[in-house]
Amino acid sequence: MREGGFLRGVLILTLAGLAARALGAVYRVFLYPLLGPEGIGLFQMAYPVYSTLLVLSTSGANVALSRMVSVRLAAGQAGQVPAVFRAVLGLLALTGALLTLGLWWSAPWLAAVVYREPRATGPLQAVAPAVVAVVVMSAYRGLFQGYQKMYPPAASQIVEQVVRVGTMFLLGWYLLPLGVAAAAAGAASGAFTGGLAGLVYLVWCTRALAQEGGTGGPPGPPAGGGGRIQGPPAGGRVRGPGPGTPVRSGVLPVLREFLGQAVPVSMTGAMFTLFTLADVVVPARLQGAGFSAEAATAWYGRLTGGAMPLINLPSLFSASLQLALVPAVAACLAAGDAPGVRGHAGTGLRLTVAFTAAAAVGLAVLAEPLCLTLYGDPLVAVGLRPLAAGVVFLGLQQATAGILQGLGEVTLPLWHLGVAALLKLVLTWYLAGYSWGVVGAAWATVAGFALAGLLGLAAVVHRLGSVASLADLVLRPAAGLAVMGLCLPALYRWGVEVGGSPWGGTLLAVVGGAFLYLAALLVVGGFRQADLEMLPARAGFLKRWLKGSGLLRP
Repeated sequence: MREGGFLRGVLILTLAGLAARALGAVYRVFLYPLLGPEGIGLFQMAYPVYSTLLVLSTSGANVALSRMVSVRLAAGQAGQVPAVFRAVLGLLALTGALLTLGLWWSAPWLAAVVYREPRATGPLQAVAPAVVAVVVMSAYRGLFQGYQKMYPPAASQIVEQVVRVGTMFLLGWYLLPLGVAAAAAGAASGAFTGGLAGLVYLVWCTRALAQEGGTGGPPGPPAGGGGRIQGPPAGGRVRGPGPGTPVRSGVLPVLREFLGQAVPVSMTGAMFTLFTLADVVVPARLQGAGFSAEAATAWYGRLTGGAMPLINLPSLFSASLQLALVPAVAACLAAGDAPGVRGHAGTGLRLTVAFTAAAAVGLAVLAEPLCLTLYGDPLVAVGLRPLAAGVVFLGLQQATAGILQGLGEVTLPLWHLGVAALLKLVLTWYLAGYSWGVVGAAWATVAGFALAGLLGLAAVVHRLGSVASLADLVLRPAAGLAVMGLCLPALYRWGVEVGGSPWGGTLLAVVGGAFLYLAALLVVGGFRQADLEMLPARAGFLKRWLKGSGLLRP
């Protein structure tokens, strides 16, 4: 895949993720008044079980399949792709069906024994059919990502969320006269209708894929040159089979290959969940440090329900980058293109650091105005300020995981997160229980992210050598951050004066700060010509001006 197409795919996935998040925020705001606290409570009881099943069954499926498809295309074995897809699709359909049946039949027990609320049976059974729909949909998303066509899987997120939210409100309102339990079950069924709609859309998109050559030919040569790997190249240990090298065929070998890659990636997703669950010790440790139960719960809510969602928002970019990196790196590796592997890895790291560093500085400098504007509680900023530093390391962990998974090193990110989760738990227990309080818990999270990200970076450098310069990763972003950080307070104050509210100040600071950062980064040579591919086609004038400005590096 050419670097421009790779960057365009990252942008498409990021925008789709933002749109899906926005729709998710809308339903949370407006569904509460419809169902009330009791109905929302029943509705929410279905989602921890549902989300856990999806993490275990789908988080590794699309990554593994995308890599398998891209490797076969790059190795000149495109004819194997349909058989590979059918084998994986059959396995995922069977897995999803079994999980759906298991959730359906266990719903009464979960409601009565785990939740001690028999009325939760309805919402649990309502989300059960969604499991098979979403699991099967992950196979189609992996297929398109393997062809490095990111628009269909990105658009399917929007379709899924629109139908899901529409069903929630429609059935929630229609069934409300029957009681809050029925209304909660109706709202929960939006997970199934949304998943089914996204699946139908992707199935429809496969027709266009078939018309293009269907099983597809190998993609064009990636950016960075067409050098072929003949043994270990200088500066790294990149090894690939090269074009024409046979890859696994047959149902059982294909399924073994798929499970060998999907299971570690799914376990990595589960490990990330365990990483976040380390915060459950915070309330008890705060009480041990002298806080009342009410105060400890309030600070825990500010940390996990207020600050952490803001930290996770910038990770949409790095998560999209991770999904795009896996097939791009795998295709270059299979084609024996060492410069292509390093080129994609270097671009991924450079963009990750540039984007997440800006987000981190913005969150740290504007912590109190953001929390006041969004939550009406400036105390959320106490945990947000230290947590902001973790944005860079979280992005680094995701980007390096994508590179390593593309190289076939699917177990390394799992081990990195496991060690990081252990460190976070130990530090959270120690720091939150003494005078550091919630700030200590925040720094424990940053330390965990830092360890996972730096271990990933060390593994990438060990295998590929140096893929990005110190100037690209540190010096050029630092210049842009200095300009942005110095101007953000003034922009906020001016926005408050003009707009008459914290909303105006926050909006101006975010938009103006982003513009100043990008401008400064452009002046110091932080962008390359290939980065213009991230701009939409309608920005033709801007592309032409930037190309003629002499500010872009080759």
